[in-house]
Order: sequence, then C-alpha cells, then structure tokens
Amino acid sequence: MTELSPAQIAEIADVWTDLLSAFQLEAKFYLTKNGEKKPLSLSTLLTMKSANGCDLLVEIYSTEGELLADFVVTEEMFASDIFDEIGEDLQNGGQAAKIEKVVKPAPPKPLKRTESGAKLPKTASPYTAYMLFGLTLIGAGAFLVRFCQGAEAK
Repeated sequence: MTELSPAQIAEIADVWTDLLSAFQLEAKFYLTKNGEKKPLSLSTLLTMKSANGCDLLVEIYSTEGELLADFVVTEEMFASDIFDEIGEDLQNGGQAAKIEKVVKPAPPKPLKRTESGAKLPKTASPYTAYMLFGLTLIGAGAFLVRFCQGAEAK
C-alpha cells in the first residue's frame, strides 16, 4: 500500500470533520497506557504508523458535549494487517464484483387496439345510478312529509 501525501491526509481529515458535523458529533482521540490518557489530534492519528505500545481510545460526543460512545483499538488491532488487507480488498474490489448477466425488464405489452380506437380503462363511477337513487330518496321523503301532513290535517 502506498503512503498518503499531506494533501490526501488533509482531505481525509476534512471529510471526517464534515461527516461528524453533518451528524452533529465530535470525536476525541487518546493514546492510553496503564490508565493514562494522552490527547491525540486527528492529523497526528492519520500519520501514525504504530501506536508505540499504547491503545487508541476514541470518544464520540454530541455537539452539546454528552458522551455517546467510546471504544478502544488495542495495540494488537492497530498493528495487525487488517488495515492493509482492507486496502488490498478495496484495490481489488472492481475485479471481484463482475456482473455476469444483466436482467432486462420485460417490455410493456402493446395495446390491442390503435390509438384512435384504443379501449379506455374502466375508471368511471356509477354517478347516474347514485343520482337516480338520491332523487328517489328525495321523492320518497317528500311523499312521506306530504302524507304525514295530510294525516294530521284530518
């Protein structure tokens, strides 16, 4: 894996800062050994090759200062080849992800009739039937009112 240039390190730090600010978070880094915490800046962390026998403590805070999470990256994890393997996997990722077959969606079925004689979809409501039913109810109500008024008059 190649070394990062200072411009690349600055770009990574800028992206990290933007990402944390987007989620309204702050991160603090410490090197810990035998219970002692030594503060560490992000730029120093990005340029470190080894932890020199120390563990890396990462504390994540909200922008209000509330501790949300903390975790430790031990010396063994820091010095392991896991980061090199991740870098190799990223470089070889394009080779591993080959598309074998592209599935094309089925074309839409053509209309059975031409545009001038195409069949319309059945979206109409039975307005006429509802209107006649309403008029029937109004007529029946008027008849009952008239019938009841005639019965009271006698």
